Amino acid sequence: MRIWLALFAVAAMAQDAFLDRWRALRAMETAELRLAVSTSKQEYYLGEAIPLTIRYSAVGNTPITVDGRLQDRIGRLNGVEQFVADPAGDTEDPLAGTIFEQGGLGGLSGGPIPLARQPFEFARTLNDWVRFRKPGTFRVYVIGRRVTGMTAVSNVLTFTIVPAPAAWVDSQIRQGDPDTLRYLDTPEAALALARQLDDGDNVAAFQAHLGVLGSRSRPLLLPYLEGRLTAPDQPVWPRYLDTLQRLEELVHPGRKTGYIERLRAAVNRKQGAARAICLKTLVELGRPVSPAALAGNLRALPEREQVALLETNWGVLRNPAMLPVLRELYALPRGPLPSIALRRLYALAPEEGRALILSQLQKPDKNLAWEALALLPDDSLPALDEALAARLEAGSLDDRLIVRYATGAILNRVKQVYRARPPGPGCSLLLPFYFLKHDPRFGEAELRRTMQLPACMDMAHDVNSVGRSAMSPALEQIAISMLASPYVPVKRGAAETLGRYGSAAVQEPLWETLAYFRAWWKGKEPQIGQDGLAFERTLRLALVQSNAWVLDVDALRKIQALCSSAWCRQETGEWIAEAAGPVRISLLPGGGEDFMVAQTLCEGYVALERRLHMYPRGTTFQMDAAIREEGRATTVQIVQRVGHRVQP
Repeated sequence: MRIWLALFAVAAMAQDAFLDRWRALRAMETAELRLAVSTSKQEYYLGEAIPLTIRYSAVGNTPITVDGRLQDRIGRLNGVEQFVADPAGDTEDPLAGTIFEQGGLGGLSGGPIPLARQPFEFARTLNDWVRFRKPGTFRVYVIGRRVTGMTAVSNVLTFTIVPAPAAWVDSQIRQGDPDTLRYLDTPEAALALARQLDDGDNVAAFQAHLGVLGSRSRPLLLPYLEGRLTAPDQPVWPRYLDTLQRLEELVHPGRKTGYIERLRAAVNRKQGAARAICLKTLVELGRPVSPAALAGNLRALPEREQVALLETNWGVLRNPAMLPVLRELYALPRGPLPSIALRRLYALAPEEGRALILSQLQKPDKNLAWEALALLPDDSLPALDEALAARLEAGSLDDRLIVRYATGAILNRVKQVYRARPPGPGCSLLLPFYFLKHDPRFGEAELRRTMQLPACMDMAHDVNSVGRSAMSPALEQIAISMLASPYVPVKRGAAETLGRYGSAAVQEPLWETLAYFRAWWKGKEPQIGQDGLAFERTLRLALVQSNAWVLDVDALRKIQALCSSAWCRQETGEWIAEAAGPVRISLLPGGGEDFMVAQTLCEGYVALERRLHMYPRGTTFQMDAAIREEGRATTVQIVQRVGHRVQP
């Protein structure tokens, strides 16, 4: 049962500054809003979690809505509640002096909550905001700011903090809950928290991170973590290094120890999984690491870390030394690693990778991802028509593989499967894309019929799921005609499709559509809704990001002159400024070989070189700093081979 603690007697308030301040705040609060706070008992051990129940309620019929947020990035959501404790000299903010003292951004939100029918009630742990330095009797009240324009002040809680029995403290440390260890804040609890930094980038490790930085035992923790940094059995995650660097600044302001270089010097002495984790950490921090060492230690990582390394740091791992481990990963029976390994194996050994892909297309024994199966450069694979048709008929084939590789030889069989399918709640334009290649009249009829459904109006979603293989002359002409559709999703999807995959012939219709949009909204600009703004931006991007042409500064100024919104003018102005200097080449995150040349995506080195040929000979390009040394050398070679210059 909750205990709603009584207020002090009126006579005791006379000489009590804490209660005088509370009474003054209560006198100013809004009469229609009430805030109450309760706890489960009147006595707690020093370091024990103190649970609170906070309840907002409305008085009378005034409609009141409270902010339903319950958490921010660090979990304690500063600002909406303020916890006032007495005696203040015996308490402190456990995160005082750290970067987290003011809370964090983001987090979870319950949205606005009306108080008309029932109160808004939730739990809090007082220790997240208030640390009690020593035993004694304490009082706490809460100031609530969850209602715009209103401030609520709770009742006053009074409770006693008593010394914690040694056996109880020992049992809490043995259990190892990071929140409990933070609240205990003994040297032993602080060391137990520091040991939990081994757990990587998860919630427990973050709570340990907060606890170490907020601990009163920081001078003890710093040499401990420094010593463990180079220990052979110590895995050092990025969180560990971040904690160590921040802790050093708190203990020795201004001192800068090269902890990353210390780790790099010690990595060869690390053992087993600890070495694998340390190597991955160095890679993520941009430090040079031997590909052979990474290959030899990759399998010692947890699966999710193997996935992360292969996906986001492939530029570092791309080395023939990786082939044996990639073959081992491909042989795994399930999970995400076989598909990722096949993609990376294909990059290192194309013939071997091709044979594996063809085998899986014909007689699959693995559940491989589309991204792996679609890697082959072939426009079609006639030799696999029979296998693809049979798998489609059996219901075991992704429709995208028909669009990607099938020829017209199996058109009738694909039609039979398509016609036999019962109507479902969703929609797919994939097989109509195939029909448009091999029976344009039938394909157009099916595409237009399907796109009449409200959920199917935006063709770009399905086109992008397949890529350039979805395009055909028939689809290009249909998309051009849909630029004049009265439905925004239809014309927005058509514009995006034409911009990403259309030929040079679609440039003029896109310009005409942008000019028509400007003429339609001229003088009515304030009435442009979000859909209109989104369509205007799609048209701009279609013109700027096309892989079929390059717009010069004059063309970008023409776009800006046709803008109907401030957003359009501002963003296009930024593009004009960029176009006036060296053209930027940047590598997209993800560890692949996808580049942005100015605002245009180039998927792979072949597409990059094709794009560079569109620029006037002698154009100056600038490499983004994020392009690692391995990719930079290849990119520079391509730029120079095409006849351009690279800015030093």
